Amino acid sequence: MSGVKTVKYGRGEAKITPIKTKGTYRVTYRDIAGKLIVAGEYKDFSKAEKKAIQIAKQIKYNWNPDDVRADTSYLLTLINEGNLTADDISALAKQKKKLVSKLTGEAAAKYIKEKSQQGNTTKYTRDVKRQIRYLCELHATVPMHQLNKSHYMSVLDSKPTWSLRSREKFVNDMKSFEKWALDQGYISERHSIKIMLPKKHKSKPHKVFTPEEFSKLLLNCKNEFIPWLVLAGFAGLRASEIMGSENNKTERSRALRWGDVYLDRKIPVIYVRPETSKTDRARIVKLHPTLVKWLKPYYDNADRDSIHGEERRGELIYPIGKPTAHTGDMPETQRLAKIIGKKFDNQLRKSSSSYLLSSTGDDESTAKQHGHSIGTMKSQYINPRFEEDSEEWYSLTPEKVGRKNLG
Repeated sequence: MSGVKTVKYGRGEAKITPIKTKGTYRVTYRDIAGKLIVAGEYKDFSKAEKKAIQIAKQIKYNWNPDDVRADTSYLLTLINEGNLTADDISALAKQKKKLVSKLTGEAAAKYIKEKSQQGNTTKYTRDVKRQIRYLCELHATVPMHQLNKSHYMSVLDSKPTWSLRSREKFVNDMKSFEKWALDQGYISERHSIKIMLPKKHKSKPHKVFTPEEFSKLLLNCKNEFIPWLVLAGFAGLRASEIMGSENNKTERSRALRWGDVYLDRKIPVIYVRPETSKTDRARIVKLHPTLVKWLKPYYDNADRDSIHGEERRGELIYPIGKPTAHTGDMPETQRLAKIIGKKFDNQLRKSSSSYLLSSTGDDESTAKQHGHSIGTMKSQYINPRFEEDSEEWYSLTPEKVGRKNLG
């Protein structure tokens, strides 16, 4: 048996390869997508040659889609002349694209840069960066085309305190990243994270603190902790808006300051700036008279005029900052949780929203004040019991609680 023989006829060609172990001759050719097709095996060389010539005559192209020198106009000519069969077109549609090799960390940097230049909101860009960072902290050196379900699951496994909503957010952001990577040619169409999360149950009204529990918190918490406690409990401000993060200088600089509090006006308010708000939208929060009584001693003693950036915004309301993303992990909240026998899980903000909505019945203004959607307010913050307790909740002044020496 001799070596491989190539049979050409016009634009087409086929090859005859001797299979020494079988004593046969194999006839092969490549389809329009460059895939190797075996046309048959023959013991007689003359029959193999006859088959190869027959195939070469039938092939009307010699175009390789993976060849960078491929001429698009030539392909169009083949189509217009009717020289591509339905099988050819089907094979071309199924061809595998050559993937561009790119490490996850490199792809992530490019993705974030593009997102930043697309005019997205600061909050959206910040959230995307955070989610991508979680992935890169563990898998920055893994090639994009090798990322699989186990890599994404390892990120979720490293965040046991995440809520179902946070896990869904991560998965959805990774799907967006994946779709972008597909367009860039870093992964194939069959690549998918396919993470199954638990089924989401219908929203139920949030669990809140009772007035008795809140009274114990106000009486027993440390003096410097009072502003956060009352701003969350009576005004519904988020912990991130009041405190920022102890470990993130940028987030700390965006936190609420005493210069944003206006107690001396006819209607006392707090101005939550866009950079302070979680939603990147400014809002005005009206302050209940009870909250004003709690804040006044601190307000009078605070520096409200020092320069921050280019404005007189004063000092931070809560200068310590959160050590972690979860308020319940703070030493002071853990101590207070033991006193009332209930863990902290953002209940102060939820309590404020629930009691305010129940006392006013105005879901639109309550939603605006707390930075919620109206749908969320209606589905999670309405409960007949809240209405009964709302009057008691807002009557918890320093005098009634028995708290002295504030500020």
